Amino acid sequence: MGVVTPPLQHSVTDRKAPSRPDDLVSIVIPTFNRSALLPRAVDACLNQTHRNLEVIVVNDGSRDDTDAVGVALAARDPRVQYLRKENSGISDTLNCGFAQANGRFLSWTSDDNFLHPQAVARMVAYLRDHREVGFVYADARTIDPEGRLGEVLPSGPPEAILDSCVVHGCLLYRREVMEAVGGYDPRWIRSQDYDYYLRVSKHTRLGYLAEILYDYGIGAPCMSTNHEAHVIEEAHLLSHHMPERRRLFWARAYHELARSASGRGSHLRALWYAGTARLLYGGKVDRLTLLAKGSAYLLAPSFMRTGWRQLKRALGHDGGSA
Repeated sequence: MGVVTPPLQHSVTDRKAPSRPDDLVSIVIPTFNRSALLPRAVDACLNQTHRNLEVIVVNDGSRDDTDAVGVALAARDPRVQYLRKENSGISDTLNCGFAQANGRFLSWTSDDNFLHPQAVARMVAYLRDHREVGFVYADARTIDPEGRLGEVLPSGPPEAILDSCVVHGCLLYRREVMEAVGGYDPRWIRSQDYDYYLRVSKHTRLGYLAEILYDYGIGAPCMSTNHEAHVIEEAHLLSHHMPERRRLFWARAYHELARSASGRGSHLRALWYAGTARLLYGGKVDRLTLLAKGSAYLLAPSFMRTGWRQLKRALGHDGGSA
């Protein structure tokens, strides 16, 4: 299909798609500075047993040789479309790709993840057999950069989406879902996919296909600050969607931060996080505890005071309600 340089502003819902075959599947691959991974990711899509598909690679302003690799991939197979754009983050990159999609069924995959050959066929069959379902997802397993397979990542039932992101990258949904829900929200830097799935769950039924159909790429362990940022953003996200449960979400987030800090040997930080989780989940505290907390705040290191102020802003000035 060639190379397209799209405008910087995109609207997923404004574009009128042409008539399309009933079983055409569009798979978007966002990529940034990982050109070496692209050929295998694209091949995993093209080698599906479901042959009627298009692959849309979107280069989010990479500074390596992604442009040359993408052009070569598009020239090699007419089912591949390559788009280049200025760097603007994964949400806008996904929206750019889906704005060019022609399929009645839609999906996306990261450049370090790989669909099993039968994945698309199995998910298309599921949606055809379950007309009431608009979005289906399947299980995955981890794979490291050397190709070694690791643990299985079972996704869990659809109702669990309200507590955690049970979708591990292997997914397919109807075009009508995208038209109703809209695009990915750039406000969420690390949780844009979870936000999208939560929005989808409010519009249509989710279906869970309990089969391993996807390899989920894992690399070097994330830096602790990145993990903390992800945990905090997810607490903000869940509180945004379900404000009546925000105290529970924040208690759970601080419990995870305590576990992570303890694993790194940051015991003082872990103690602070664990105490905060306990205060949030333990309900009311007595006057002596409040006095002790106030004294501890004045004596605490700066990161503790900053964390407490962030928490108060997240819950509201009065600490929120359960």
